[in-house]
Amino acid sequence: MEQDEFDDSLEIIHQYRTDLKTGIAYTEKGEGTQTLVFIHGLGSNRYAWVNNILALSQHYRCILVDLPNYGDSTKGDHSFSMEFFKKSLVDFCESLQLKNITIIGHSMGAQIAVKLGVEKPTLVSKLILLTPAGIETFNDFEKQWFRQINIPEILFNTSQEQIRQNFEINFVHFGKEAKWLLDQRLDFMNN
Repeated sequence: MEQDEFDDSLEIIHQYRTDLKTGIAYTEKGEGTQTLVFIHGLGSNRYAWVNNILALSQHYRCILVDLPNYGDSTKGDHSFSMEFFKKSLVDFCESLQLKNITIIGHSMGAQIAVKLGVEKPTLVSKLILLTPAGIETFNDFEKQWFRQINIPEILFNTSQEQIRQNFEINFVHFGKEAKWLLDQRLDFMNN
């Protein structure tokens, strides 16, 4: 993606609305007979789809959501269960009068998409799942290891250099398309 295209995509995503019924912030771009609803993963937001919106919005109606308590969506004391997120998205789709949609989900967003697709087959016509969470299984050692490393003290005391290294190892080429993710995470940690 050229720098101008990337900047155009970012500008599109900066423009958003908030659904008054659900408090979900979303960016909408494009037209077409098929609507694509993009659901981000844990610790992310609608900006995760910045590299997709320009090309796909030329053929489809694209709606990129911030799940409740993420990004620009309203904040609250929610359960943060898959059931909660599914219900929020069902309400969101009803509010926008969406039907027969394709859900594109990444990680936790894919897990939510599966729940939506199974429980609301009249709403969802297709699922596109990118590295869906919740499918893998862990042995007792792995479960214990996750419990030990996912504590606030470790997360808040990780240096910015370590965070940068952790991000970089997840990409074959860590370019401008991924750097904004790191910048967002560092800004979140600083605030």
